[in-house]
Amino acid sequence: MKHKVTSLSEYRARQDAHEHRVRGAVHIDVPKGLSARLLDIPNEGVPVCRSRRRGVWGAGLALIIMSLVMFTTDSVKPIQFESDNYIPLAMNHISNQGDFLDDINERVTLEQVNMKLAPFGSKFEHLPGQIYYVNHCNFGDETVFQMIVGTTQGERVSVYLVPKKSQGQKTFDEDSVSGVQTPYETQSLVVISDDMAISSDISQQMKAAMKWDVI
Repeated sequence: MKHKVTSLSEYRARQDAHEHRVRGAVHIDVPKGLSARLLDIPNEGVPVCRSRRRGVWGAGLALIIMSLVMFTTDSVKPIQFESDNYIPLAMNHISNQGDFLDDINERVTLEQVNMKLAPFGSKFEHLPGQIYYVNHCNFGDETVFQMIVGTTQGERVSVYLVPKKSQGQKTFDEDSVSGVQTPYETQSLVVISDDMAISSDISQQMKAAMKWDVI
């Protein structure tokens, strides 16, 4: 039976453990000088094409690595996302940040939030809750607005504003990691938490509190 994670912290831990297993599987220590010894084995008068032997050795090694990777990934088919779905990018960003934001509290003010939102043509009329952290981050080549919001139950929710519009609402709800993506003017609002109801509620609060203010 597949184990279900119960928090974003456990999700990050599982991601790190999986990556460690894959790296360990593909790491192969080749004895020093092995390739040269293989190339110099006598062939009893049979002409040797060295470039071809190097190619066969390389292909064999690649096959071994590929087999190990397929074995260690448990043969799980990856989830397919639409090209305009930024939820997996947000989840990956949260995973990469590790425990950095778990206890941070910068007591962010409305003015500080709006300063970070200004380049995106938006601003908040009022704060949608306690704001622990606000900054810009990167999704590939895109600069994205990031904010950590507190709920009345003490949960920490990650909010991202991506400067690209998506088609319709998108959701992800698996292993207690729940994401909601909603089009907002010419952009996309992404909310990630441990619970779909919380993500949906914060997404609605964000849209109600934000005002589109084209520069």
